[in-house]
Amino acid sequence: MGKLERDPFVGAGRVPNLPHKRQRRQTYAEADIVRLLTVCGPIHWKRERKTDRRQWQAGGPLEREMLQGRALVLVLVDSAMRAGEVARLTCGQARESELVIESKGGHEDVVYLTDETRAALRTLAGLRAADAPLFRDWNGEACSVRALRSLLRRMAKRAMIELPPRPLHAFRHYAAQVWAKSGMPDLVIQQLMRHANLSTTQIYTRLSDPELAEQHARASPIKRLIERADRMR
Repeated sequence: MGKLERDPFVGAGRVPNLPHKRQRRQTYAEADIVRLLTVCGPIHWKRERKTDRRQWQAGGPLEREMLQGRALVLVLVDSAMRAGEVARLTCGQARESELVIESKGGHEDVVYLTDETRAALRTLAGLRAADAPLFRDWNGEACSVRALRSLLRRMAKRAMIELPPRPLHAFRHYAAQVWAKSGMPDLVIQQLMRHANLSTTQIYTRLSDPELAEQHARASPIKRLIERADRMR
């Protein structure tokens, strides 16, 4: 066996990566959202509460969590707000006629809400001070994104559903896809989601393979062409 005079790999260039299919981010099914809202109803105690534990007291963390859970799901679905933006909301903002937040990049933006979501936020705010945090953790302090995620996981456990990866951010994808399916133009969705670039919005509104197949089948002229050809025979 002879020796190679030169390394065959020298100058060959970089081996290109294998092509891969872009994966669509997993999000919520509508049934999952309904189940989450279902477990946010008022608590019905089976017997008189005879305990000094703070979480079981009237108006305590457990009862507060029911209000917070409903408000959290509604505001995420309705507005596609980022988790950090929700965590920074104050009671004063919830009571304003127009919700203005500090968005990504440090600029102010208006967030659009339906009357139902606005009512849920105002109920959660109650009569608390304007600068008080709207969402509170188990100890009554301002919620962090991690605390909101923990709240959502407890709700999912009660609702017996499996959360998608990045469960808070997945609501942004859900909202964008619902808007797109309703016929809303991508340019409008871009403004509602407060994206700087339309290409970012189009990542959120990308259809799944089954949805693409359904749209293709609905728009394809093949069936109509064959039927016309058959009638002419």
